[in-house]
Amino acid sequence: MRFRLILSLILLVGLVSVSRGQPTEASQQGMTDSALQEHDGYKGIWLRTAQAEVFVALKPKFLLLSLQRPGQSSLLGDATLPEQGIRLMVMKPSQTDDSPVPGRQPAKLLNRGISSARVQLDPGADLQYLVELRLSDEAPVLEITYELKNVGQHEQYVAAWSLASFARDGQMVIPFGRQPKANRRLVLPWWSPWPQSTIAMGRDTLLIDAGAPVVSGFYKMGVITDAGWSAFVRGSQALVRMSAYENHRSYPEDGANVTVYQADADEPERRGWCELELVWPLEKLLPQQTSRQQETIRLISLTKAPVEEKNADAGNVDTENSDTGNVDVPKADVLRSLIETQLPFLVDQPQ
Repeated sequence: MRFRLILSLILLVGLVSVSRGQPTEASQQGMTDSALQEHDGYKGIWLRTAQAEVFVALKPKFLLLSLQRPGQSSLLGDATLPEQGIRLMVMKPSQTDDSPVPGRQPAKLLNRGISSARVQLDPGADLQYLVELRLSDEAPVLEITYELKNVGQHEQYVAAWSLASFARDGQMVIPFGRQPKANRRLVLPWWSPWPQSTIAMGRDTLLIDAGAPVVSGFYKMGVITDAGWSAFVRGSQALVRMSAYENHRSYPEDGANVTVYQADADEPERRGWCELELVWPLEKLLPQQTSRQQETIRLISLTKAPVEEKNADAGNVDTENSDTGNVDVPKADVLRSLIETQLPFLVDQPQ
């Protein structure tokens, strides 16, 4: 009798453990339908800690919205922009008509905690994303893992692609790392108008003024850099995207691993926007194979606000690519230094 009781308790504990760690399809569906909240035109869930919060949109499509410190405004683009938040696409050796399809899908919640979640997008173009998110309890940091699976019947040569959208009010900072100067390159599509006065070049850093006029209404620029981070800055606040560069791997679109896009509004009721994009290496995925990429996003406050003064002294602004020198952006390397002061582990001495 005692043996049967012990055995029953063991089986019960085992079942409870399994149900907690591996939700069944029924519990997953119930979690998805009952726990969704509405925010900025989407349905999804909030992840929160005392340090940061983020809205994970699940319907009508997957997005990451309103990543912010509690009580502060998010730097990410909102519903007033043609594109908002962080969205996913895929890249073949170059962009194709199907590139947006795998990321433009609704998602279901596989499991979640107060500060973490695992979501799976519906398949699209024979590819399927699974995304794991975790907010840190120690700092305003979001850790993201992107898994991209080939759910089709044929091999695919593909790369994960994550695009963060912002209102055109701020600066984008793209540093170079240890790579020799000869290997630091810009990649310009043939259709992209050039030159653009929004771009200032420091010694080891590119600075893009998101609010400056855009020639012909839009442009796209790829950057090959091994620094491992890029940032969007507005006032004294910055959103820093971090992901390692793999110099032995092949990247789409002639090797660019960071991409900048700026555009004027295409609808009268919306504003222009800009994007800071991460592209990961191309991988050959056989049917049912999965690639896995990681990103860390940090929210930081700069020790002092960037200099934004017209006709400022040349030591405070970057005038290398300006016809007049009247550039409303801080010197690229100065702003980079302000960011690295807050995140010393980013500091890298270029060759």
